[in-house]
Amino acid sequence: MHQERIYYRVLKKLLSDGLIAKNDRILVICAGRFDEEVLHQLGFTRVLLTDASKSWSPSHYRFRTCDAHRLPFADAGFDFSLVHAGLHHCHSPHLALLEMYRVAKKGVLVCEAQDNLFTRLLTRLSLGEKYELSAVKDKLGGVDGTSVPNFIYRWNKWEVEKFVRSLDPAKKPRILYTSEFDFPKCFKKTGKYSPNAAFIAGSFAKIANLLFPQAGNSLCFFIDKRDLKINPWIGKKDRDSL
Repeated sequence: MHQERIYYRVLKKLLSDGLIAKNDRILVICAGRFDEEVLHQLGFTRVLLTDASKSWSPSHYRFRTCDAHRLPFADAGFDFSLVHAGLHHCHSPHLALLEMYRVAKKGVLVCEAQDNLFTRLLTRLSLGEKYELSAVKDKLGGVDGTSVPNFIYRWNKWEVEKFVRSLDPAKKPRILYTSEFDFPKCFKKTGKYSPNAAFIAGSFAKIANLLFPQAGNSLCFFIDKRDLKINPWIGKKDRDSL
């Protein structure tokens, strides 16, 4: 169920906290059916779904084929830009995120895999993938939607903050983070794990999320671009132009 996914719950909380509105202009990159279902279920009305190729037909929103690395939209052309489990399919995740930041007036929401000791251990034990072979095997597409398995680029909080500070060095960043364990998603190799193993892993994930969710393998970060404080070393002349 969508309600059980971190993407749905983070968006719902942003709505309830007044950080995003259902009538905001939303751009989704690397979009799939799951994005459309979640956004429609939450009541968003002004959504443009985009991807490098169109292998499906949306029922509720407009769709446009475009490259996430070179979005054909004006600066601040949308209120928010969103991506769910798509940046790691881009050959340059940072460039795609830069483009998301550029076209968003109010903020950016990203839900991707988290880089930490836990996920590195899983990968080393072959319980998690370094390259997403399963996506290509399941015909979901690899890097840039091709048949080449993509490297799974995982993020951490410090990396996100460094990136945002580089994009907008005059202002103090405001970033909200949510992370959790999602073992079934991590144990993704087709045919290797039984339903019972997935059930046990899922149950253990619920306990882990209660005890130390910040160490989870899934990470959502919301970059709020509104009313940011200007760094104190910025001169008055430069402040007036920001």
